[in-house]
Amino acid sequence: MNRSEELKEVLLKAGRPDLAKEIEPMITNCKECNAKCCRYVMLELPPSPNEFSYYEYLIYQGITLLVDEEEKSIDALVTTNCVHIGENNTCKIYDTRPEICRGHANLICFEQNNDLDYIVIKTIDDLHKNKKLIEGMYEEEKTE
Repeated sequence: MNRSEELKEVLLKAGRPDLAKEIEPMITNCKECNAKCCRYVMLELPPSPNEFSYYEYLIYQGITLLVDEEEKSIDALVTTNCVHIGENNTCKIYDTRPEICRGHANLICFEQNNDLDYIVIKTIDDLHKNKKLIEGMYEEEKTE
């Protein structure tokens, strides 16, 4: 049972079938996806004016950058496949999977959550179009 299913069960026991019904599509999406959460890693990068050329390097390596203006953070979205993805996109070590995997539910799924507000940078042109924004994040960190 994944976290979304556990949450649904808790909501039903708490007498909140309305909320349990609301999360049902999320559980269904998780079962039908292509193990998306097992195919990427997000790493927070420290904003630093000395790192702009490093961001260029990451883009050239095919890594997507996600800029969160509100949180003033930059994450690297690294596409990779977990070595434990089995047939039918199931986890071969589900019962002993790492804690980070246990806590992951599509309530926070990057791929399925349209409420996440990132500026997605996939190309050098995208990076240079957002250079002032990124440099502004550096300046704000210096003054805080």
